[in-house]
Amino acid sequence: MKDYTFGQAKKLLSKAPYLHGTTDVGEQINNAVSALAGLNGWECLRRLVRLFSATPVFSLPQGVAGLVRVCVNGTPASLRGTDYQFLHSGPGDLDNYLKQGFSLLRTAEVADLGFSPVMHQPEDAMVLVATAMHVDDGHPQAPLTVAGVSPTGERVSTRLDVLQGEAGAPGYEAFYQGQEQPFMSIESVVLDPFADDYITLWGMSRRGRIVMLGHYHPSVSVPKFRQYRIKGTRRGPFDILAEVRVDPLPLVNDDDVIPLPSLEPVRLMMLYEHQVAMNELQSAQQYMQQAMQWLQQMQVADNTVQAPVVQNVLFEGSGGDIEPSWNL
Repeated sequence: MKDYTFGQAKKLLSKAPYLHGTTDVGEQINNAVSALAGLNGWECLRRLVRLFSATPVFSLPQGVAGLVRVCVNGTPASLRGTDYQFLHSGPGDLDNYLKQGFSLLRTAEVADLGFSPVMHQPEDAMVLVATAMHVDDGHPQAPLTVAGVSPTGERVSTRLDVLQGEAGAPGYEAFYQGQEQPFMSIESVVLDPFADDYITLWGMSRRGRIVMLGHYHPSVSVPKFRQYRIKGTRRGPFDILAEVRVDPLPLVNDDDVIPLPSLEPVRLMMLYEHQVAMNELQSAQQYMQQAMQWLQQMQVADNTVQAPVVQNVLFEGSGGDIEPSWNL
């Protein structure tokens, strides 16, 4: 198996009949990768990541669909779905659970809170500023639209011009030259389709505290982040080791890496898209099945190359030793 960059893939897959009416092979590759990622929880789209959170509520980065398995502060934790707080046999409202004084001696459960347009909701009434690293005066970065709830309880919406950003948070002066509409919560963020650089959304509270609320990929018009809550505690920080499922972001630069271990399933899905556009649905279904079978066979091949491990139980407390008989 070999990894490919976006530039290599465009060169290798830039032949008809994939394009069916468009010359943008990059768009077809992105469509094929996205379609493949949504068909199954492929092992090749799983990653091990380590996160650190100061609070029990944490967000996964853009491009991550959700948790598969998780350890919190070194302890394996159970994952609970979004319906967990509504079960008659469950804990109920987790916010109320903490208010009543309940607290676990150790972390045992992580509850899914669904999706949010920001990584962190405003902790108080906040005015907003959007920044990007590259803003040309002649061709300014396209604005983004934020909708939410004001301190008076009204639903408000505003368009933010994107300012030139530097490393780190913007200065106080940036918040006074932009819009002055404060937000208590944010319900949606929409990027202009002509955005061409990562955009960061910042909030400043009445006390002057500046917080990063979100960091957005330019090709995702309606961004969202998967959020989770560690049950039964307000105390941090939390060291989170997680196996996550990747939700591939659109490939933009030629040096972006294709998230699949082969281009053959991508080629087959491009043929699938072509056959659908030609209304050849039976043929399209065959190409999709071939692409899925290819990835399934690759998973089988990956699982068979792992070396056998024999644990020596005499070495208590260790990870185990390989028996001498395996030293062939």
